Amino acid sequence: MLFIIDGGWLDREYKDPISYSTRNETKTASNSNKKNRSRKIIWFNPPYSKSVKTNVGRHFLNLIDRCFPRGHKLAKIFNRSTLKLSFSCMKNMKQIIKSHNAGVMKKSKPEPQAKTCNCRQKDKCPLRGKCVVADVVYKATVNSGELSVSYVGLASGPFKTRYNNHTKSLRNEKYEKETELSKYIWGLKRKNKTYSIYWEILKQSNTMKRESGQCNLCVEEKLEIINLKEGIINKRNELISTCRHGNKRKKAPSRAKKKK
Repeated sequence: MLFIIDGGWLDREYKDPISYSTRNETKTASNSNKKNRSRKIIWFNPPYSKSVKTNVGRHFLNLIDRCFPRGHKLAKIFNRSTLKLSFSCMKNMKQIIKSHNAGVMKKSKPEPQAKTCNCRQKDKCPLRGKCVVADVVYKATVNSGELSVSYVGLASGPFKTRYNNHTKSLRNEKYEKETELSKYIWGLKRKNKTYSIYWEILKQSNTMKRESGQCNLCVEEKLEIINLKEGIINKRNELISTCRHGNKRKKAPSRAKKKK
């Protein structure tokens, strides 16, 4: 192939074949990579029964056409494309008896007692024998002479794991700024003041989402911070902090740079 550069000819050999494509072909190729938006469908699942002779499906579709005809303001939301019909089969007699017997047998079996403490020295347990309880809102009361302050926190897992993180930040100065509790304790250490910490459980909840989208455990923690108006070292900006428990189940989006 010959190219003209500054009025002269230049020979270049290309081993790869060169093809020509129109604009329409490039548009169709780029559109094929786009994902189709999923359609929102409402399913009507009536129970199936051989004794019913009425054509329930036909009556249901005719009801859609009669109530939401073309030109209706809700026809784009409720139509035959967004309202679907699918029969559901009820449990037979064998399945009903089996599930009933399983429920009765489960109630009769005594539930094994869950382990509540894994401390080697039981008398030094921070929660007096309940250190492995999970999904809790706790309070740490710091007594340093005449002054007594409180710190409220939460543990979505076992309390012992959160307690070990606190003790790490209280022992090592490089972790001083991890929590408000560690900042306060290191301030007492620099003043050579003696202190004692009393741990207790305020509420036990879970990290399941409410209808409002808020986490139960995070809401309980914020309520306890509000109730303790005086003598608390938590910052007020913790009341507007976002929940971190829902992000654990979501995979973080990749931020890899595209190769040019």
